[in-house]
Amino acid sequence: MLKIDRQELIKQILKKDGSILISDISQQLDCSSETIRRDLLELEKQGFAKKIYGGAYIPNEYDKSVPVSLRNTFFNEEKTQMAHCVLDFIKDGDTIFLDASSTCRRIAEVLIQVRRHITIITNSIDIINSYHMDADEHLICLGGFWNANNRAFQGIQTLSDVNNYTANKAFISCPSVELEFGLTDNSQEAAAIRRSMLEHSRENFLVVDHTKFNSHSDFVISDVSKIDTIVTDCKVSDEWDIFCKNNEINVCYEPKN
Repeated sequence: MLKIDRQELIKQILKKDGSILISDISQQLDCSSETIRRDLLELEKQGFAKKIYGGAYIPNEYDKSVPVSLRNTFFNEEKTQMAHCVLDFIKDGDTIFLDASSTCRRIAEVLIQVRRHITIITNSIDIINSYHMDADEHLICLGGFWNANNRAFQGIQTLSDVNNYTANKAFISCPSVELEFGLTDNSQEAAAIRRSMLEHSRENFLVVDHTKFNSHSDFVISDVSKIDTIVTDCKVSDEWDIFCKNNEINVCYEPKN
């Protein structure tokens, strides 16, 4: 298949579905993953799509967040590892915020397995749907406008709902974290919700894999110094290690048990 024909097919699939996985499209078009990566890089240069790890998507004009359908396929082993690290910090009786990230969804799935007696406050429909009627957890769903891209409720009503609660601990993830601008997000509304969760929690946890460090997104969530513990999947760089020690930020990348 000629490159121009292959790229036109990729465009048609992106227009129809909004996002693609490299593994799926390479099988569908019977070509190598590397070929598809080069095609996606060219389409990104043309401004047609945004290439990310493992795939690509067409960003919304006002919300550049990666679709949750793609995020749920990334770094699954690492997310499970981080979720087990998080378990060490969650005790019976806690009230916790969980944001609408795929990372926090994995935390919720692991919490279901261990049956902690806690209260979970979230705007994620996938986290809510993960629980059964006989679950030991109490669930509080934050309302608002439905965002299908993130499979979450967002907007003024969601922020108002967050402001009505306080939590022992907040667990959030984000697309990017850097020393200069702190935690940043691709969506202004998602950034506002995460910021509010941090402001209404007594102890704050950032749960991100190694690819999120020293990258950048458009909307500021919070300064890194507002975080008490960073949970990640491997050792941080020397630069980050020094920063965290100077700011008394705990770093966890291995479960204690």
